[in-house]
Order: sequence, then structure tokens, then C-alpha cells
Amino acid sequence: MMMKTSIDFFGINNFTPHGYCLSWDSTLLLLHVMSGAVTAFSYFMIPLVIFTFIKQRKDIPYSNVFLMFCAFIVACGMTHVISIMTIWMPVYWLDGWLKALTAILSLMTLCVVFRVVPQALQLPNTVAVLRNEIQEREKAEHAKNLALTALQASEERLRLVLEGAEVGFWDWDIETDNVERNEIWATMLGYSHEDISQTSHQWAELIHPDDKEKVWQSVTDTLEGRSLVHKIEYRMYHKDGGIKWVLDHGRVMQFDANGKARRMSGTQTDITERKHAEEALLRSRHDLNHAQAVAHIGSWRMDICKNSLSWSDETYRIFGLPPGTPLTYQTFLDIVHPADRAFVDAAWQDALTGKPYDIEHRLVIDQKIKWVRELAELEYDKQGSLLGAFGTTEDITDVKSSQEALQQERTFLRQVIDTVPSVIFVKDRYGRFLLCNEALAQSYGASMENLIGMKEDDFNINTR
Repeated sequence: MMMKTSIDFFGINNFTPHGYCLSWDSTLLLLHVMSGAVTAFSYFMIPLVIFTFIKQRKDIPYSNVFLMFCAFIVACGMTHVISIMTIWMPVYWLDGWLKALTAILSLMTLCVVFRVVPQALQLPNTVAVLRNEIQEREKAEHAKNLALTALQASEERLRLVLEGAEVGFWDWDIETDNVERNEIWATMLGYSHEDISQTSHQWAELIHPDDKEKVWQSVTDTLEGRSLVHKIEYRMYHKDGGIKWVLDHGRVMQFDANGKARRMSGTQTDITERKHAEEALLRSRHDLNHAQAVAHIGSWRMDICKNSLSWSDETYRIFGLPPGTPLTYQTFLDIVHPADRAFVDAAWQDALTGKPYDIEHRLVIDQKIKWVRELAELEYDKQGSLLGAFGTTEDITDVKSSQEALQQERTFLRQVIDTVPSVIFVKDRYGRFLLCNEALAQSYGASMENLIGMKEDDFNINTR
């Protein structure tokens, strides 16, 4: 037989044939306990999570506000715990003090919040900042991709230009001594790209022994900052044993933190044909200068637009000036003998109008007289405008000296012939007088000038 039992726990005192049941008040009380416990648990866990977050992220601004919130939330959680305890123990005095503490913490938190809110409003919008940062990064990435594409296109254009111009390229990592070269650099010396080692040693071995010192000095000056550019012409050995002239042009492209050269890049051009042409031109100039020196004939060119005069080495020698001396028309005129300057200047001015320029005049060099003969031809541009003149200067001092000596001899001979009382004459094969003295002229009653070219029959009727 089932006994009736009354249990006054949580208000459970109703009995049914099937067992005990909860009354409405008991249900509400149970909900009150459970909800209070869950709420208190949440109140305790939330500050724990916030506190842990603040400890790990020390850069969070206004962390004191978060700590005040933590204290306030813990106090609120404690009030829920006390409210549950009062169901069994009437500790209302503890509940009152705790609620008072909660009220104080809430006011303190409110004060801190009021003080912080104006400052917090001035903080940048984190979402906006992140959005802007993302946009900036996207722009930067896009710009980077565009720059990379442009760089690749530029490198391709550079490669095509170098190949089209047949220019070798090299890039030297100084720290590792690794050197990258293009195919043209290798083929320039008769090698394939695979034959060329990626260091500077093989390059140094290919340099002509007579040029190694000056080449390395140029490289060292550039690496140590004494020169901005490494630019030098030198000889290198071709694979077939021949000599190739190259123009090496480079500069430092990268420095380390201490300012020491770290990377150097440049180009190498085959200038063998140009060097051979220069050597041929030098030989030709040498031969021309030698020929002018032998003939004592120098050349010159006058630029009337710039009033500049250029002389060959022989012309400098004739005028007694060091080669390379800057020249003008007045420089030339100052060396002309003072008595001949007006004549020479007039002849030059007439030449500029198209008249022939073929004159002889004297120079005064180191207080000595020198005779020269000058000829010139005018030069015009395609439009027919006068540019200047090109001419020659011949040293005829020896010729003039010989002429003067001959003239003196003729004068002396004339004086001797004229003083002899005997008749003296010279005839050609036709009987014409070529030479006669005063005695002969007096015998015919004529002057010596009238006798020259005449026959004896023209004056002596007895010979007819």
C-alpha cells in the first residue's frame, strides 16, 4: 500500500497516484534558480574573456574602461548568486551591500565612459581604416603588377635593342663574384654562351696584357667612388687568337649599408672596325703631315662664320707656333710682315668676293723674315652660302733666297760686263742678240734694251 508523504522542498508537496508533481510556484522557483545560475555564470565568464583579451592585446586603447566593465559585470554576477542564496539563507544584508557596491561600480564605470567617449569618437573608424588599407594594398598590388609588367616589357625591349645594336650586356654581383652576360657578349669574342664562365676571372684572362692594368684601374676607381662611370677602350683576345677592340661602359648600380659597391652593370661594344679605321686615318694623316713636311707645304681652313682658323702641323711649323694654338684671322695677320699686311688683307677681302687668292708675302718669326706663297679656294654649303676657304701655305724662303742670290749675281755680272771696254755679246742661232754690254750698244748708237732681240743686219747696212 502506497503511503502519502509530504515533501516541502522547492514547494513540492502535491501527491498524485502516479508520484510527486511540481506546483506552478515550484516551477517558477526552479526557473528562478536556474536562470540566476546561468546568468551569474555568464557574468563571470564574460569578464574573464575580456580580461584575457586585454592581457594578450596590450595595444588596445582605453583598457581601463574594459577593466571597469569587468568589475561591474562581476559585481552584477555576484548579485545573482546572492539572490539564489537567499532562497535558503536570508542574507539580505549581504545582498544589500553587494548591490550597493554594484551601484558604485556602475557609477564609476559611467563616469569613465563619459570621459572616454569624446576621445573615442576622435579615433579613426577601424572598419573604414581597414577598408582603406585593403584598398590601398589592392592599389599597391595592382601598381606592382603593372610595374612588373612594364619592367618585363622594358627588359624585352632592352634585349631587342641590345641584340639589334649587337651590344653585349654584363651584370656583376661583386660579393659573390657572379657575372651574368648575354649571348652577344660571348659571340663577340667567338664563344658560345655556355663557354663563358659566370665569374670575372675569365674576363680578366681575355684582356690583352698591355691593357690589364689600365682596365682594372678604371674598374677600381669606379668601385671606390673616384669615378662615376667606368668607360674605357681596350683589347681582348678572340677565341681564334685574334685581337678585338671593345668599348666597356659600366657603373655601380647597388651599394650595401656601408656605402660599399655591391653590384655593377654595363655594356660591351665591338669597336674593332672603328679602331682599324682610326688607325688607317692616323696613318693617312701621318703620311700627309710627312709629305707636307717634305714639300714644306701646309694646309689650312678658315671658318668665316666662327672666325676660326685651323692649320695642319706643317702650317704651324711654318708660322712658328706650337700645334694646337687657338687661331683666328687676326692671329694670322699679326704674323704677316707689317709692310705686307695691307696687301694681304686686301687680297683676302677680294678672295671672299670670288677673286683668285694666289699671293706671296713675308712673315716675321722670331725677328726673322720668311717668305710664303698662299693659295685658297672658297667653300660653300648646299644652299650656296659661303662657309669659308681651304688653302695651302708653301714656305718659299729658300726659293726667294735663291732668286735674290741669282739677281745679285746677275747685277754683279752686268756691272762687270758694262765696265769692260771690249764688245761683249751673246746671240741665238738666228743671230738675235740675247746679251750685250754697253760698249756694243755705243758702237751701234743704240741702247742695250733696243739691241736685245734684234739682228746685226738691223743696225749695220754693210752686213746686208
